[in-house]
Amino acid sequence: MGDQRKATMPSGCGCGPPPHECLSDDEYVTQLTGRNGQFRNAPRVGVEVDFSVHRGRLSLAATYTKVTKDSSPLPEELQNSGVRYALTGDLRTAGFTVVHTPGKIIDGTHTSIVWAGEDLGEVVVPWPEKVSETFGSCFDKPIPHSDEADDA
Repeated sequence: MGDQRKATMPSGCGCGPPPHECLSDDEYVTQLTGRNGQFRNAPRVGVEVDFSVHRGRLSLAATYTKVTKDSSPLPEELQNSGVRYALTGDLRTAGFTVVHTPGKIIDGTHTSIVWAGEDLGEVVVPWPEKVSETFGSCFDKPIPHSDEADDA
């Protein structure tokens, strides 16, 4: 499996319930493509210990704005981007922990997905290939260049 990086679970939101229980199983999370227009299926080794998504079924423009902090993305900036959605319950059933991690942003949507492997108190990176495949399979078909979503 290579060199594993371990860390503790990310601290969460303070919304009331424990951060790993804050999102209900029937809530969606939204993932934005990387700069290359491709979806990643695992944290970046040496950069992250969790995987970032956003709470809700957000539009492409809304997600792009949250990720890049660019409040007025140009159409060409969205051209190579896309979003996909997963139900929190599907991620949990597949063995992932979903932690609402909005930071200091009131009503923030940032959410962290972690895989703890065999030791539930620690997060493991890199994810084994099978874990990455399982993560990707939790998401629906990608929606490229779309602004269709439930939440803005």
